[in-house]
Amino acid sequence: MTASPARTTAIPQPRSQDQVRLRVTSGRRRRRGFGVAAVLAAFALLGAFFGLAAFHTVLVQGQYEVTQIDIQTAERANELLELRLDVARLKNPDRLRNEATYRLGLVPAGQTTYLAPSNAAVAEVAAATLPLPVPEDERSDS
Repeated sequence: MTASPARTTAIPQPRSQDQVRLRVTSGRRRRRGFGVAAVLAAFALLGAFFGLAAFHTVLVQGQYEVTQIDIQTAERANELLELRLDVARLKNPDRLRNEATYRLGLVPAGQTTYLAPSNAAVAEVAAATLPLPVPEDERSDS
């Protein structure tokens, strides 16, 4: 076995003012401010994600309600269209005529004839009617 070379210590060299002073430190020393800030940032990010999830849930619930209202509106519009078609069908003159004739037993009217009495007939009826008696209080003594 060969002997390992002996460690030698470096001889300090004279430094110039332009050189930077560096020193070796042990890895145990930590910055506490960075760790606390990292933990706080992680919690803040986690809280923001939970907040976004809650906000998204509220939005989805609102959209669901809007969708349900749209479905109900479409259903009511279809019902309205069906009712309008029913009204138009019930107002049909041919249907009304058939209902009156076959269901109610009515018969269509024939041609309408208007009667106009002659002047002689009017005079005859006027002469045949008796004048109404006038009460004694209203008679005039002329």
